[in-house]
Amino acid sequence: MINLLPPSQKIAILKEKKIKIVLIFEIFFLIFLICFILILLSIKIYIESQVNTLETFLSLEEKDQKTKDIKDLQVKLDFNNKNLIKINNFFKNQKNTVEILDNIFKKIPPEIIITSFSFKKDDFSVSLTGFAAKRDDLLKLKKNLEEEFNTVAFPPSVWINPLNVNFSVSFKVEKIAEK
Repeated sequence: MINLLPPSQKIAILKEKKIKIVLIFEIFFLIFLICFILILLSIKIYIESQVNTLETFLSLEEKDQKTKDIKDLQVKLDFNNKNLIKINNFFKNQKNTVEILDNIFKKIPPEIIITSFSFKKDDFSVSLTGFAAKRDDLLKLKKNLEEEFNTVAFPPSVWINPLNVNFSVSFKVEKIAEK
């Protein structure tokens, strides 16, 4: 085919073809760029959703761990409180030996002479032997001891002699007077 167009039109047609080719390349490049931006945007949205999911999971795990730590501390605290209560009760229920002995000797009248004294701390039993000039002094001792202590026991033989009585007595300390 012979092209009979003048050279200026030939150049114009060639320029138009080149412009159309450049325009097609620009459209393809623009479409590629839009697709690339959309792909990057979808990747960003996916990553953000994964981050949010992981943050939620992490916060739940932290709460769970805190709850476990609080429960562990609560168990330890309860255990220590129980031990402290036991220790406190133990010391409250302890009988002070000095107070017991002081209380015993306060109950002995001045007319009585103690020759032997025995105190067993494991069962709080006391044994006394001694001398009384009169049976009335011994009765006074018995009365004083029975006011404060339980199971006061004098052997029957001590009540036979009215004068110069050698005696023995045993009793258990159940409680001490509160001061």
